[in-house]
Amino acid sequence: MISPTTLREISILRMLSRDPYVVKLMDVKQGVNKNGNNVLYLVFEYVETDLKKFIRSYRQTGENIPPKVIKSLMYQLCEGLLRSFWVPPIIRPQLTCGLLAAYLLN
Repeated sequence: MISPTTLREISILRMLSRDPYVVKLMDVKQGVNKNGNNVLYLVFEYVETDLKKFIRSYRQTGENIPPKVIKSLMYQLCEGLLRSFWVPPIIRPQLTCGLLAAYLLN
């Protein structure tokens, strides 16, 4: 049995998936694990990297992130955070993990 909280969170993720600053939830599949418990598989769009890995790649090479890129990232983070204010608090910690640098997808 899937809890009502889980179903509510999936519903919120689907709503947020319409936003260009949030990784899209493509599909939800229900299955059974090896212990016989019901499990849900959330399928998200493929992205090359996340923001943390992107910043870390610059640190490893010793390069500075170009100011234009920083400005773009800050704009996208602010837009993503703005949208999270109307999301119930139960899902906010998960949402921040999904904030990505959208320009990497272009």
